[in-house]
Amino acid sequence: MNRYRFESYSEIVVESIDEIYEIIEEYNTYWKLPRTDGNTETRAFYRGQANALWSIEPSILRCDTDEGAQYRKYQSKLLGKNLFDQFAYLQHYVTGTRLIDFTINPEVALYFACEKESMSDAALFLYIYNSHRAEWIDTIIFTEIMQMNYCGTLKVSEFSEKLFQKYPELHRRFYSVPELNLFLMSYLDHGYMVYPSSGSEKTNLRVERQEGVFFICGVQFTKPITNRMRFESQAGNNEFICHSVSIPDSLKDGHCLVKLIINKRLKPEILKQLEKKGITHAYLFPNTE
Repeated sequence: MNRYRFESYSEIVVESIDEIYEIIEEYNTYWKLPRTDGNTETRAFYRGQANALWSIEPSILRCDTDEGAQYRKYQSKLLGKNLFDQFAYLQHYVTGTRLIDFTINPEVALYFACEKESMSDAALFLYIYNSHRAEWIDTIIFTEIMQMNYCGTLKVSEFSEKLFQKYPELHRRFYSVPELNLFLMSYLDHGYMVYPSSGSEKTNLRVERQEGVFFICGVQFTKPITNRMRFESQAGNNEFICHSVSIPDSLKDGHCLVKLIINKRLKPEILKQLEKKGITHAYLFPNTE
């Protein structure tokens, strides 16, 4: 019998290492994870934070400039990488982005929860998502938002027209700008989880060793988005703020999000156990510069 409420947001205070592993196992069993749905996989993703009081937020919010400026500033470091891998590289090695780090390995997340802030309780987040791939067109579209050299507002229809001009392959998937507008409105204000590109470990060893994935945060709109505004006839009129960042409610207190609060006294013991398994700072942060 399930001892916990996994159907809605919950916070669970854990008092032992065994309890952490038991909850993770029960969570995956309850939701039957991982499972395949068509050409996508639904599974649990994990994020560790050294202080349980911290919110989940992207590192770009701690930068003093927008992501487009950061992208152009470090362009020389990004040669030879595809668009999404460029931002993954920036995230891990250079500066802040709208990407939020997650991992498919709960023990990696545990390491990040315990490595710092020895006087604070930690948090381990469990989060279900039907993930996307870096090679998919919707991910490519989001990287266009991340790198654009414009800081004003933009109508969805104007953005769609620019995309149609730059990516001829969009014409094979979408018959018209209104259809692309509708597609964009399905995720622009929310974002989604993305697996890194196949072979990205060749240019980002941290991704491989941390078994990393990224949640791309959405953008803010000039007006609150209602269901009616998502209709095809209305979607193109919606106006978003370029380089703004919207953290979805699902990463705050959303359905299926579970936050394990780990007592600070457990941190040294957890790190010792992880070290025996080879999960150390030296392993997770290889010097590949």
